[in-house]
Amino acid sequence: MFIFSPEDREAMITFLQELVRTPSPSTQEEKVAQLLAAEMERVGFDEVRVDRIGNVVGRVGDGRKPVLIYNGHMDTVGIGDPTAWSRDPFGAEIEGGVLYGRGACDMKGGLAAMVYGAKLLIDAGTPLPGTLYVVGVVQEEPCEGLGMRVLMEEEGIWPDYVVLGEATDLQL
Repeated sequence: MFIFSPEDREAMITFLQELVRTPSPSTQEEKVAQLLAAEMERVGFDEVRVDRIGNVVGRVGDGRKPVLIYNGHMDTVGIGDPTAWSRDPFGAEIEGGVLYGRGACDMKGGLAAMVYGAKLLIDAGTPLPGTLYVVGVVQEEPCEGLGMRVLMEEEGIWPDYVVLGEATDLQL
């Protein structure tokens, strides 16, 4: 069973707060991409890169099959009317174990969970029977699928399986 250490749990929460505090409307994901790539490098991914359109690609494993992709998007929709918010949309406040802010569940929370899920695998020290890619894609809100298309057609990453971290209210 994999369990986060108290230090990793705090690091994951801090990382998520940084992501939520960083606005990333579609086409303006660069600062979140920098945070995501830096965290992947910090936790020990085998390779981290940014492709030509700004997707962040982190790899754990040596590239062989089977290939599993954890896919999340870095962009968010706008905040709309700022006066309609009961909390700062970029405050990343935690109350009662819930983190509040734009993108917390769609989908910066998923990205943080994916990075730290991969960290558990890295820390276990057991070689993977394949390759895991954690990808933060751009422009999902206006152009769903664009980031994955570039990863597959231009980067040559053809997954056997994909897990999307999109919020689903626990429905598959």
